[in-house]
Amino acid sequence: MNFKPIFIFLPQKDDLIFIKNHEHFFQNFSNELSTIKNLVTLDVVHDLLSESNLDDLYSDNNDYGGHYSDYGNKKISQLIYQKLKNSSLI
Repeated sequence: MNFKPIFIFLPQKDDLIFIKNHEHFFQNFSNELSTIKNLVTLDVVHDLLSESNLDDLYSDNNDYGGHYSDYGNKKISQLIYQKLKNSSLI
């Protein structure tokens, strides 16, 4: 049908905290997905780790993060746009 599938990793707050303190636990999976022909993968983890206050990214005040806040959605949309632009998809 002439389209490009895109797999986007959208981590919860507890994922980011774990990655920051231990390891990027789905990096191998991400690397494996990136070898699939014609599949674009976008991982915003490293970009979000640079945020000074992870709570600002999420609307729910709990340990795992819940849904993204207005700010979080804007941040995610900017990151996705930049990554797609850099990959020449847009």
